[in-house]
Amino acid sequence: MLGCPLATHLSKERKKRGMTVKQIAKYLGLPPSTLFTWENGANLRNFNYLKQIFLKLELPLSRLVLGE
Repeated sequence: MLGCPLATHLSKERKKRGMTVKQIAKYLGLPPSTLFTWENGANLRNFNYLKQIFLKLELPLSRLVLGE
């Protein structure tokens, strides 16, 4: 799944805002390793958390998923 648009944009947008994986993981109540796997495209199955990530990064869904 490497090169997955969602994984690529999630990492890019997080870094653009100066946020660490640890900060987002803490906000979501998840271990940082879970977010690392999402950003690497290895496991993007739990979409319930994606809404929370979009809100935290102040992004519309289309921006992260489609790169618009």
